[in-house]
Order: sequence, then C-alpha cells, then structure tokens
Amino acid sequence: MQYLRTLDLTLFHFINSGFTNKLFDFLAPWPEKGLFIVIVLGSFILIIGRNIRLRPAGFLLFTGYILGGCGLELIKESFHRLRPCVALSDARVLFVKTSLSFPSGHSCGAFMAAAYLSTIFGKKAGIWLFTTAALVGLSRIYCGVHYPADVIAGAVLGSAFGYFLGRVEKRIQLSLPSNPKNAKA
Repeated sequence: MQYLRTLDLTLFHFINSGFTNKLFDFLAPWPEKGLFIVIVLGSFILIIGRNIRLRPAGFLLFTGYILGGCGLELIKESFHRLRPCVALSDARVLFVKTSLSFPSGHSCGAFMAAAYLSTIFGKKAGIWLFTTAALVGLSRIYCGVHYPADVIAGAVLGSAFGYFLGRVEKRIQLSLPSNPKNAKA
C-alpha cells in the first residue's frame, strides 16, 4: 500500500509542477465552474431540441450528474482524504478547495457524461468526449486540488455510471413509439 501512496505522490508532483507554463495556468482552472455549466447547458439543449428521441438523454444526463454528485459525497466522507492543496506544503496551487478529495467529482462528472453520451452519439464523438474528460482530470491535478488516484477513481466510477445510464436510456428508447408523429399526446 505504501508503494501506491508513493506512486500517487510522485505522479502528483510530476503533473502538478513538472511541466508548468502560462497557457496551462490559464486553461487548467476552467473546469472548476465550467463543467457544471456545460453539463446543464448540454442537458437543456437535448431536452428542448427538435429531436424528441434525445429528450430522455437530456433528462438522464442532468439527473445522472446530480445523483452521481450526491453519491460521490458519501464516498468522500468514508475515505476522508484531504486535498493536496491543503495537505501538501510543496503543492503548486492555482486555487484552494477545502472539501474532501477522494474521488474527484469533476473527473466523475466528466467521465459519466463522456461514457453516457458516447453510447448515444457513437465512437467518433466518444473519442472527443473521453479526451475532454481526461483533460478535465489532468487539470484537477495540475491545479493542485486532486491526486492522480482521486482522478482515476472518479474516472472509473463516472464511466461505469455513464454506461449504466446508457443502458437505462436504451430501455427508455425501446419503450418509445418508433414514429413520434404517431405517438399519442
């Protein structure tokens, strides 16, 4: 177990301070507030869009984000891991968060959205979605608010939950009429 802690800390320092530059310093904090906004706006666009078959996806994306966040808070309380920006005096910190660290909620939300939306929009979209989710996770380490293990755990949990939502969405789609114009109001 000590080996894993040492590896986690070594990777944290490599990402957090190993390749700093002004562009990364500028871009890395964006997901702090932006992830929530992107998921809410994406959900809203799917819900009000012209394609009626995508409306359940909008509701599931938003609901999954909220439920996943609540579930993550329970997990964080059971592990009670302090963030590197609080626990490490040598962490390079772009902003401070004092809530608990393990697992990363931003990584979980980003990977949940990527996994779920890739089940709807396909592999090509999935490549972009998962790349974006990975960059969100890396930004959390770069900013000094998460360890790599936090991000990996968030990615695994979020991906699993996203694929589960994809299965739920397929069940919903099977229950919808095949031609929305023939559906009863």
